[in-house]
Amino acid sequence: IFLQLLAGNNLFRLLTKEVYLKVYLSGRTTIAGDEVFAWLKDRQVHSPQFKIFSDSTLEKIGSKYLTILKKLGMLEGATKKRIVTIRLSEDELLFFLYVIFSVDDSTTDILKSPYREFLFLEREELIRALKNISFMPFLAIASTGEALTVQLKLSPQELVDAISHGTKAEI
Repeated sequence: IFLQLLAGNNLFRLLTKEVYLKVYLSGRTTIAGDEVFAWLKDRQVHSPQFKIFSDSTLEKIGSKYLTILKKLGMLEGATKKRIVTIRLSEDELLFFLYVIFSVDDSTTDILKSPYREFLFLEREELIRALKNISFMPFLAIASTGEALTVQLKLSPQELVDAISHGTKAEI
């Protein structure tokens, strides 16, 4: 669902990139609704799209955004939400890559993809993870200087079948 929200909802993607990810990657352990509201309020001043919203609407948007993250298991708690550390499993990372390249085929360099940061891995961690031998049946990876080119070997349906039937190791 997280991936669908990123791909299909521009506001969700912006909030996640500009608020949640900045807090998450800074190492902080909590996030408050006030932070989301402050970002929305700033956007209201600088973006015509947000000028039509009242403060109460912006507060509701911020509150609902944090509620969605909580339901997705990315936050815990009531007033001040505690940030849950996110570690994608191999299957989740592989599936996420397939979704990224299905949604945005503008580049095969995963390091330049606008969705890369949503993998919750620092650059070097991502490179190490992708060079994992268990990904070889699914991905063709080439590293050239600053680029990390990823080519998909299976269709998304074949990947889902392999993961869901536990045949990943057999391919």
